[in-house]
Amino acid sequence: MRFPLGGSMNLKILSLVGLLISLSACSKSNLIQERQKSSPPMSQKDVGILLNGASETQVVALLKNHKEARVRTLNPAHGLFEIFGLSQEQVSKEFSGHSEPNQFFKLENRKPVRDFSLALPGGFQIGNLNRCKDSTIPPNAIATAELPIAALNNATIEIGQKVRVHSRASAAAPGVVGALKTVFDVLNPEMASRPEQLFIGDSLEFTPDTLGLYRVFTIVQDSNEACALDVIDFVVTANRQFEGKKSPDITLDLSKFTQLSAIHAEQSWSLSEGEGMVIAIIDTGINYNHESLADALLVNPGEIPENGLDDDSNGFIDDYLGYDFANQDHFPYDDESHGTHVAGLAAGRPYGIARKAQILAVKAMTPAGGDLGTVAAAIHYAVDRKANIINLSLGAAISEPPVTLKNAFEYAQSKGVLIVTAAGNGDSHGVGIDIDKKPVYPASFIIDNNLAVAAYDSSEVIARYSNFGLKSVALVAPGGTDNDFLFSAAFENPDGAKYIGLSGTSMAAPIVAGVAAQVWSKARHLGYKDVRSILLSSGSDEAPLKALTISGKHLDSLSAVQNPADN
Repeated sequence: MRFPLGGSMNLKILSLVGLLISLSACSKSNLIQERQKSSPPMSQKDVGILLNGASETQVVALLKNHKEARVRTLNPAHGLFEIFGLSQEQVSKEFSGHSEPNQFFKLENRKPVRDFSLALPGGFQIGNLNRCKDSTIPPNAIATAELPIAALNNATIEIGQKVRVHSRASAAAPGVVGALKTVFDVLNPEMASRPEQLFIGDSLEFTPDTLGLYRVFTIVQDSNEACALDVIDFVVTANRQFEGKKSPDITLDLSKFTQLSAIHAEQSWSLSEGEGMVIAIIDTGINYNHESLADALLVNPGEIPENGLDDDSNGFIDDYLGYDFANQDHFPYDDESHGTHVAGLAAGRPYGIARKAQILAVKAMTPAGGDLGTVAAAIHYAVDRKANIINLSLGAAISEPPVTLKNAFEYAQSKGVLIVTAAGNGDSHGVGIDIDKKPVYPASFIIDNNLAVAAYDSSEVIARYSNFGLKSVALVAPGGTDNDFLFSAAFENPDGAKYIGLSGTSMAAPIVAGVAAQVWSKARHLGYKDVRSILLSSGSDEAPLKALTISGKHLDSLSAVQNPADN
């Protein structure tokens, strides 16, 4: 849920003409380049089989043996690839290393968009259509998208490009005479100037005005008033040039940022503001031109911007601003709002908890969601870019721990990196669950560099929506609710809003990451275990939390930076 400060259906993925493949490494073989799949997943059906620790030679062998196979290069320096068109059994027979099915996940704390399939053919009425009636043989709804050749890939376009959708391939059932009626219902992203748009006729053309996920519902009705629908999803993004560092002298009413008073952050700033620390935000990207984040952005001094070369030989071309692992390019720009908000909570100027720490922008998700393989690749990258702390406000509810992702945590552990994870926002009814019993990864990993965070609001010891776990969830931090938002930086939006409110464990995690940066900055000799221990031993005891979290405490910034263990 968000608020501005001051103010079963047939799912189709767009097919584009003129696909331009973007490669993430500079040394791929021709066969890997030819078979490269560049588009990020939009649902579980779009993910493949992860290869962990694979060599380029092994990948080429798989592709040679299977003409139908395609590959997504995730992080070649660490042997991470994803194979499509093959089963787990096929891959296991021919690849001696570890392989496993990839897992897609959606963003936490997002309200479901309208699902017309629940009403078909039951009786909704929309546009010029009559109320739908039952039919043994309904019409066939087929939506076709025609997008610009300059579109980025098969599910993503740049803002400002026109979208054309038509239903001319739709057809009535055999024996049913008369023309079909068609209505297009476009559900825009939450911060669009109009949340919904109706178009009557067999085609539509519009120019999206907001970054984010769009859904185009095509509903057709025959002369017997039977209905059918088709759905197209696509993402509108932007690859913005960095406008450079900006003055950190921003005047804000810090009382609006209630998370600060909740953990006594302002009192703690006299002791530490996180100087010298790098917090990697692995998320939907960052609005790196935002007034409160541009100065905090960690740029890569070994990379010359926009020269098309991998100047620092790390396998990623032009990663001056960070990297976009979802779209496999060097613009980790936020097209959803989640990552920007998270980054601001951790280290935004002047309201972030660690307001003098630096932020490493690593995009691993789109507005549609993300996948665990891409997150694992992003973790390896963040560690190699010398992040001290990684924030992961994301997760997937799956029964078995994903080995590829756990290996990434272990790599971070070997390099002394602390990872802060969000515990998750409950079940389908918004009620918190015990993630010791029903795991949510990565929060449920029992590994000593993982610090999983639950959320509370101003009226509850733990928020109703917040997940918990006596073995896995470390502590509780402010997360807000739909009626008690936490404010932070906004992504690019039509209203020009600079700060918006969100709530969830996604917000609680970066607050903890910020406090970890404060503690570590004050005592640079500490290791990640020491920092984690200090956070677990600081703050106020809350009796109800003793059965729900490891520490039984609410986070407190002042208590943490005053902890004698960091001296």
